[in-house]
Amino acid sequence: MDWQPVFNLAGMAVLSAIGWFLKGVIDDAKTNREELTAHRLDVARNYVTHSDLGDIKRTLERIENKLDGKADK
Repeated sequence: MDWQPVFNLAGMAVLSAIGWFLKGVIDDAKTNREELTAHRLDVARNYVTHSDLGDIKRTLERIENKLDGKADK
């Protein structure tokens, strides 16, 4: 009996499994890349700007001054 066809089929099965696995890994990497890009755009769109931080800082300073005035009484 010739063993060459058996080895060929076994090799094809192994290579098919490896190819299927690699395709899944590549598809997952592509999905992750797309989600990361969407997240970067969302962060850039909704990120707090310097002017917003200045407004928050002024508000906190005003509250702190009021609390200091209350504590002095």
